[in-house]
Amino acid sequence: MSNSTTCTAPHPTRGVNSAMRGQELQAMVNKFTEGFPSRPTPNGSAFLVPHENVYLLTGTTGCLGSNMLAQLLQATATTRVYAFNRPSKTSTLRARQLLSFRQRGLNAALLSSEKLVYVEGDLSAPGFALDHRLYAEVCTSPVPATYHTHTR
Repeated sequence: MSNSTTCTAPHPTRGVNSAMRGQELQAMVNKFTEGFPSRPTPNGSAFLVPHENVYLLTGTTGCLGSNMLAQLLQATATTRVYAFNRPSKTSTLRARQLLSFRQRGLNAALLSSEKLVYVEGDLSAPGFALDHRLYAEVCTSPVPATYHTHTR
């Protein structure tokens, strides 16, 4: 894989180099957060996932979102990830997520995690167009961070 900040699928016959992938993703984050105010880092590392966290992550079928989802699902400190995406008329969110993981050489077994909750909705609609039970669950969960990974 190259050292660029673009997010591309790895060659299907080669193994995924997790260290290189992490460096590429960090380069992308650095590029798009340049000029953001600095924030304190726990234990000297900006990449630690705090203990027992719940996340709302949008755009998980995209390149950056899929990689972030994989990292969060692997982290032992993560207790729940709400994978929020737009609905599709042609396939389920789980099928789209599985395809995205396979295209990017990510561990598709992570998608069977009990931590993962698939959410289809519309961020511009009242209540995100979610049913009342799911909306209440998302709103009352101790979500320390919401990440929107969709870029257009």
